[in-house]
Amino acid sequence: MASGINISHLKSAVLFNTDEVQPINKASKVKFDNIGEYSDDDINSIIRISKPDIAESSVKLYIKNLRLFKKLYDEKYGSKFGIPGTISGLGSWQFIMPTEDYDPLILFNDSPIATQRNYYAAILPIIRSFDKQKNQNPFGRPLPDIIQYYTDKIQLINKISKSNAENSIISDKKKEKYSVNFQQVLDLIPKLKEVGDFEGALILSLMTTFKFRNEISTLKLIKLDNYNLLNEQDKKDNNYVVLSADNNMFISRGAYKTDGTYGLIISKIMNDELKQDLINYITSMSDDIFFKSKKGKNKGNQIEPANISKRIGKITKKYLKVELGTSSITKLFVSSLDKDTMNNLIQLSKDRGTSLAVLLAHYFNHI
Repeated sequence: MASGINISHLKSAVLFNTDEVQPINKASKVKFDNIGEYSDDDINSIIRISKPDIAESSVKLYIKNLRLFKKLYDEKYGSKFGIPGTISGLGSWQFIMPTEDYDPLILFNDSPIATQRNYYAAILPIIRSFDKQKNQNPFGRPLPDIIQYYTDKIQLINKISKSNAENSIISDKKKEKYSVNFQQVLDLIPKLKEVGDFEGALILSLMTTFKFRNEISTLKLIKLDNYNLLNEQDKKDNNYVVLSADNNMFISRGAYKTDGTYGLIISKIMNDELKQDLINYITSMSDDIFFKSKKGKNKGNQIEPANISKRIGKITKKYLKVELGTSSITKLFVSSLDKDTMNNLIQLSKDRGTSLAVLLAHYFNHI
């Protein structure tokens, strides 16, 4: 979508009234009006004003983080500021607006710095979009100052993260995750089959084989003949397990966190045991959706990306005594590799000015 998107149709386009614009360092005198909610489609439209080419999966992550941010605000400050709590919606945007009376950072004092960065990264496109639509600025104050406020926070977090990495400083929570190794995760797969949790075993098997992120939750089944009829955009917008008539399979991923950089990824399923597990699981499926929610209002529908990570976390917590997610499993895999060899390859990449991918594809065992 282009930056000229009109958002004046939103009933909450003007969220509060003020006689004068307040600088960021002055206490806000505005009266906040709780006049409705933004739907996910509304927020999607707003984000795309400043980030028109953003992947749909990234938009969903931003919306999720914005709603979690709003929930934290309502729980801690809703009554103080006289705003009825609306956890389900984003009735007004004051929760992202720093004033003398309220600093959004307070909400995240106990959160990991990576979590803080995710929240702030979700906020910036919203503010930048309203800044582009000058006549629809809902904040009643100059937006470049607010943009700089969050940009500074992200830069500080990146600096801390880099320093922690260089000095091998990790949190107690991360230390707990590194108390297990990748082989222990692999050993969970047959154990889950033994207790009849074939879905959990399949999720872990796919995760440990292909190192997916949460997009594993969106996998759908499609026959090869039907897949070949899809246009390129359909392939880019979805994630499929593609099944041929002779039961050969591959996974087509078009919608994932970094799809804007790496595009469509085709992964052949070469492991015979995984292939058989998939065939067995497919025979039990009632439609083309692989993984569904088992409870709540979404029961029977495709499981949410965040909930697939929770599902993995519950499994590893039960059997390994530590919650692991898609990222931590990938980190455990990388940590299982020979460290000296990896460091040598990284240094060679820097010295030669060649990517790791090129080194491995064209230099390894090519003598």
